Amino acid sequence: MRFPGEADTRQPVNSFGIFPEAAAPRRWKKAVVLLFCLLVGIGSLLYAASPYPTKPYGLIVTPDTIKAMDEAFAAGNGWKLLLPYAYYKRTYDRYGWSPTTLFPLYFLEKVLKPEAVYIGLALLTACVLFVLSYSASGSFAFSAIFSIFISCGTHLHFIFTFGNTNIFYILYIYATIHLYAMFRILRDSRIKMRHHLFLFFSSLPLSLASDHWIAYACGVIGSMTLLLALCVKNKEKELVKRVRGILVSICSFLAVYVVIRSLYAGEHLSPGTEEELIFTHKQFALMLDDLVNNFFTFLYMVLTNFLPPIPYLDGSQTLIMLDKTTILAGQNGYHPSHTELVWYSHVFMWRYAAGIVIAVFFAYAYRWLKDTWKYFSVDSTVKFLFCAAICCSFSFYLLIKMRPYNSMPALGYKVSFGVFFFSLFLSWCIVRLRKRMQAGNFAFLYGGCIAVVVLTFLTKPYMLSKWLRADGLVGMWRSPLTDFLSTLW
Repeated sequence: MRFPGEADTRQPVNSFGIFPEAAAPRRWKKAVVLLFCLLVGIGSLLYAASPYPTKPYGLIVTPDTIKAMDEAFAAGNGWKLLLPYAYYKRTYDRYGWSPTTLFPLYFLEKVLKPEAVYIGLALLTACVLFVLSYSASGSFAFSAIFSIFISCGTHLHFIFTFGNTNIFYILYIYATIHLYAMFRILRDSRIKMRHHLFLFFSSLPLSLASDHWIAYACGVIGSMTLLLALCVKNKEKELVKRVRGILVSICSFLAVYVVIRSLYAGEHLSPGTEEELIFTHKQFALMLDDLVNNFFTFLYMVLTNFLPPIPYLDGSQTLIMLDKTTILAGQNGYHPSHTELVWYSHVFMWRYAAGIVIAVFFAYAYRWLKDTWKYFSVDSTVKFLFCAAICCSFSFYLLIKMRPYNSMPALGYKVSFGVFFFSLFLSWCIVRLRKRMQAGNFAFLYGGCIAVVVLTFLTKPYMLSKWLRADGLVGMWRSPLTDFLSTLW
């Protein structure tokens, strides 16, 4: 099934013709100029709409983490931070294994202001994404819009409260470098030792960045496993070797990480902790319900991440405009023992739209699967593999129990790599339309997509803040437009 205006050329996958401009010479001088303009635009937007730095944590890593690192260095035990380490010690120990993100952040925050670290890392992320995606695709259109999607998405809104946005920026850099190494193995006509070394050394910092890298690994493993099955079916022996090598590499890193990290995973099995796994349920039905609830919540968050607040697509408008007391007061004392159910109906109203959006997503995914199974063409295969990567990328979080904060689809960091793959998917689809549309129509489509993302960046945080309050949480985001709307509502 194709998007409007798109023709499936049924170009075989083994030609590696994933991008129309892939074979064109790279125009790096023009790329540098475009990148500079892009960074100025993104930087200005982030500066005008940065989160409040004066609230509990603001733009820094949590005080518990900084304190634990200070104590380790003061005691001469800084080397222990290279291993799983208890950064959070209160009612229970919360371990982390994130030396390749926490070390640079720790030292950056010692010498720079929080705003400088935040905006600097955001721009560095956009720069790395642009350069590597342009090197891979040869397309300015693809590189620019991919960088905009990642830089201006609202999926990292909540974790500004805990300063973890900077960790995700570094994670995106490592993931993009690793993805580029994979792409080179799949695309280059001859595979040499340097390709394997590049893949290995790009995996090292990624696998030690934080537990969140598992989400990226699951997305890659899911999509590459399906690609391997398709290659075997179509007897693509050379491609089978390459895909198999990628799978062995990332599965090896993941296996080592999980084995070592599982020795320090008490918070996932302790009753009442935030990260308690569904396996601690005594009833299988509860495990299954939590799994299903999490899956549909996370997928809906990915698919609507770049859309501005749209009446009823995002659930109850009453919930955004009114508080709980006002909503319940409208019952005028009717059935007081169950009046709370009216509030719950507004909290979960977004699920109507989620069902529609997800049904459309799976309808397209199924058609692309049938087409790629029959023809193994670039268009359908790449689209289906991205769909698989998106769904698998948050499988890591599906195993955590349903918690009150999942009542609303506001914790976008749990789908951060789902959004990463979705951004690649959207960027690729837009670029594929370029040669099938008139220049004016494509420019309108391209500019319209960017305008929608920027509009979402400026308007959706207010709605997310309302959702977070309904979950008993708090967000910290500001923008001129958001502040203006808050004075009206």
